[in-house]
Amino acid sequence: MNSQAELSTPRARYRDQLRRSILDAARETFAEDGYGGVSMRKLAERVGCSHGNLYLHFKDKEALFDCLVEESFEEFDAAMRAPSQAARRGDPVELVRKMGRAYVAFGLANQSAYEFAFLLRRPGRDKPHAPYERLRALGLTVYDPELSSFTLGGGGAHCLMQAIRRERVG
Repeated sequence: MNSQAELSTPRARYRDQLRRSILDAARETFAEDGYGGVSMRKLAERVGCSHGNLYLHFKDKEALFDCLVEESFEEFDAAMRAPSQAARRGDPVELVRKMGRAYVAFGLANQSAYEFAFLLRRPGRDKPHAPYERLRALGLTVYDPELSSFTLGGGGAHCLMQAIRRERVG
């Protein structure tokens, strides 16, 4: 993390703004073109910088993709944590209702983050993303796609998000 003094310099602010611009453009490009349709040169052109600048921020396309996945899971975890903690003290049925609503609300409000967390994969990768596995191993995630696929709420919410994705693509 950058210290407050480092962020106060124009150079540090520019570096952080460029990194954010790269991430935002990459999120859009991966969602539009899929993993295979993205190249670092194409992305640099979209951002308006040299492709060498991208490599100052990210080792390669995989590292950039993984950073977006990590961000997406952080957003998802934050969105699911509040309703989960509030409802855990009460009725378990109400917990399922609140979690289902929060899941759908997150997916509708953050379609790109949802896609990175649950739909987009690098070629040859069928299992969940590493950030999800780390959260799950630490017991920090409140959502388990393996378990929720057996519930009406989780399965229905995932089907809804798949339909929204098809509508955007189609």
